[in-house]
Amino acid sequence: MRIKFSIILSLLLNLNLNAHAYDCSKHQDFPVVETQKVFISVGHFYWTKKNGKKVEVNEQVCETEQPLFVKVLDIRGREEEWYYCQKDGISLTCKTQFRGKNAKIYVRPAIVLRNWNKGVARDTHFHAYLEPQGDSSKYHDLFARIVSPNLEKSELTLDSAGGGRGKNSNTDSYYVRVDFTK
Repeated sequence: MRIKFSIILSLLLNLNLNAHAYDCSKHQDFPVVETQKVFISVGHFYWTKKNGKKVEVNEQVCETEQPLFVKVLDIRGREEEWYYCQKDGISLTCKTQFRGKNAKIYVRPAIVLRNWNKGVARDTHFHAYLEPQGDSSKYHDLFARIVSPNLEKSELTLDSAGGGRGKNSNTDSYYVRVDFTK
């Protein structure tokens, strides 16, 4: 009986995984509506000992000196394809430390026009991936977004922070700010 249950469970899991697989072999580029300027800054917060006391350290990790240009893509009706198949895009890569070891942060902003709540919306967001050196399977994902029915280019700032806080925290904290400008 136990073997039959394991086989059935295995078949169900395989069916479930296959149902979520997406075939990108016929993927075509999405129409580019316009571009928008982006500035990015990344900060790092962590605790250290100084003169026997725990002290918080705030440091600027990196920031763009010149604007990056994000392509605004029209993905209406192809949202799932965009999620699984769109691999190119701009990003800022920063070298940093995480728990005292080398790491990198990849900040990837994006803007898409998409179907949303029975209408069309402008989805402006970013992902920031913190990846410890030598182990890309242990990344941390920080995400922020605004979804607006206003499809026009507008200036806005997205910021987000993640990680540990407080004197007894055992992990670092990061702050990412992305300014979308006209």
